[in-house]
Amino acid sequence: MSKLYNVNGKLLPADQATVNVEDRGFMYGDGAFETLRAYGGSVFRWGAHAERLRQSCDALEIDHGLDSATLRERIDETLAANEFQEAYVKLSITRGRQPGKLDPAPNSDPTVVVYVSPLAEGGTGGESVWDGPARLQTVSTQRIPDEALPAQAKTHNYLNEILARLELRETDADEALMLDLDGNIAEGATCNIFFVDDDGLRTPRLDGSILPGITRETVLAIAEEERIPVEQSQYEPARLREADEVFLTNSTWEVRPVASVDGKTIGNGGPGPMTRLLSHLFDQRIDERHYRDSDWPLESTHPDTSDHTRPLVIGRDESPRPEQTGEHAYHETSLKAVRKPVVPREQLGGIHRESGVTPAGLGRVYKCQFNRCKPRARGRIHSYTLPNIRSPTGV
Repeated sequence: MSKLYNVNGKLLPADQATVNVEDRGFMYGDGAFETLRAYGGSVFRWGAHAERLRQSCDALEIDHGLDSATLRERIDETLAANEFQEAYVKLSITRGRQPGKLDPAPNSDPTVVVYVSPLAEGGTGGESVWDGPARLQTVSTQRIPDEALPAQAKTHNYLNEILARLELRETDADEALMLDLDGNIAEGATCNIFFVDDDGLRTPRLDGSILPGITRETVLAIAEEERIPVEQSQYEPARLREADEVFLTNSTWEVRPVASVDGKTIGNGGPGPMTRLLSHLFDQRIDERHYRDSDWPLESTHPDTSDHTRPLVIGRDESPRPEQTGEHAYHETSLKAVRKPVVPREQLGGIHRESGVTPAGLGRVYKCQFNRCKPRARGRIHSYTLPNIRSPTGV
């Protein structure tokens, strides 16, 4: 069956889903868009995406006259018509067809297009859409400052990011690290950037030339819920090369680990313990919202009792506590993971998040011991039963 697209409310096959050559989106990049991810037939965090799209259109002064419910209905219709449960979704709104003048006419007839493409299933039982950890390379193309083009506006004019990606052709990197005009870390060409060091989780703050990513916001919310210390500030690119872990976020990639920055290997070249933890908790959130009942328990199951289900203690480098005798420990960058034997899930019972322990003292455990952690949170233990973490590269 030919794929169907939605153009101005009409479902059309690909060879008929066209826009006029006088459309300002085609002529000038005069439009806004949102990239979304559909899980189980519905889009993730529609409300946040709809609000960001509204802000983008407001910044461009495009009055498309469609409410959030109508836009959502068009997305749902397009997914259903293509029988896609798991998909990449792009919702585009341009100023529409107007005479070939730079000045926009006061009255517009916007063009609204919904594009969909199938993706692998997400959540804890799904697959990553990326082939492996990213390789970041700092590029000379700098991020356009907020004063020149509002950073919160996700517009059709992507030349800034395209020029950054073109610089990668002579390298083995697959994502560009873009800096702001002051030489600080801004973002990737298509993603937000996080890194982990001795003081916790860090990411560039939004008062610069940073797009407020929806996945970025979700990861920060998860970190706050888990009392992981987070700092949002300005950082020189050297901080990434010195970091224990680096990862990227966007709607399609979700949480993608970084193997190297400017040719320097980060950690062991694979996802570090914090990246794996946040990725897993993100996947659990997808499960709860799209694949399972809302009262699905926090703990997950796995059909075997292999090493993948063993609990992980994440904290500062320290000697194992006496009750951890008989376990083996290993180090990943400056964070240490201590593994315990696995007990079948039926013997675990419920998880007590306030006390931070399971009945058997098992489950996924990580301990907040970063240098900057607040005294009331330092040493707090959180527990989960951890299934196999998705990693197509086997790391």
